[in-house]
Amino acid sequence: MSAALLPRASAAPSLLTRMSTLLPTLFPRAVPTAALPWLAAPLGALAGLRSLLELLPPIVLAVPKSKISHSRKSMRSANKGLKPKLNFSHCEACGTVKLQHHLCPKCFSEISRKWKGESRAPPRA
Repeated sequence: MSAALLPRASAAPSLLTRMSTLLPTLFPRAVPTAALPWLAAPLGALAGLRSLLELLPPIVLAVPKSKISHSRKSMRSANKGLKPKLNFSHCEACGTVKLQHHLCPKCFSEISRKWKGESRAPPRA
């Protein structure tokens, strides 16, 4: 195998290898390194990381560049107001005003009261 195909060893130790050597010295009574062998040896796939930015780019990049003032925020949301409805019609059964392609609230309440009254009534013998 040629030397060009082999990965180069970096001069500085990676973050994980530095952490694996620092954790037992910082917390000697927490967990012995024999119980957790991954602390002593660098992880295979993650050993090549140079910084935590390689793991978390979406979190780091999702920061607003500056504060948005209250007036700018309210100007942006000024277009979210209610719009007047123009699609009214009259119910064919009772004549009250209702929205087009919707049930009439008066007729619906009368029908639902009738159904509930029939379901609560004792059965006839």
